[in-house]
Amino acid sequence: MQLQAKPNRTLRDSYRKNRGMTLVEVMIAMIIITGGAMSAFMIARQNLRQALGTLYRAEAYRIAQRISEHAMTVPLSVFTPAGVGSSDPTGTPAQWIWSPTEASQTSLSLRGDSTDALIYPTTTTSVVFVKTLSSGPSPGRATALNITISWTYAGRNNSITIPLVRGI
Repeated sequence: MQLQAKPNRTLRDSYRKNRGMTLVEVMIAMIIITGGAMSAFMIARQNLRQALGTLYRAEAYRIAQRISEHAMTVPLSVFTPAGVGSSDPTGTPAQWIWSPTEASQTSLSLRGDSTDALIYPTTTTSVVFVKTLSSGPSPGRATALNITISWTYAGRNNSITIPLVRGI
């Protein structure tokens, strides 16, 4: 029995194995990486939109609370939408001035100063809250007002309504 020697191809085989990636493989890898990065940015964008929506809703509740606190200080005889909107029990106009709209006071700065470093979506106008007082259903001898705050953010109309009831 004779042994035949095989040609030594290990050097040539190792050269073929270490050639690197082909252009098609590189392009497929780039498409996968780009898709992953775009997905991450879309998720971050959606999270930012939801967080800002929550901030604006909280600000609307603060505006409604401020109006309701003022409404509870007026005499019961002027506890009407027109009376609450025009009354100033302390006599100082700077204390309470009714306006039908109010610009958002939410600061979106990442640096802590007045420069807005992060605004989404980028628009030339900020969110404006529209305030409405209306008479509500009066239970018994009590008087009811509805405080409605509405605003538009990211193309969606939002609103909250808070009932305020005062009895005799």
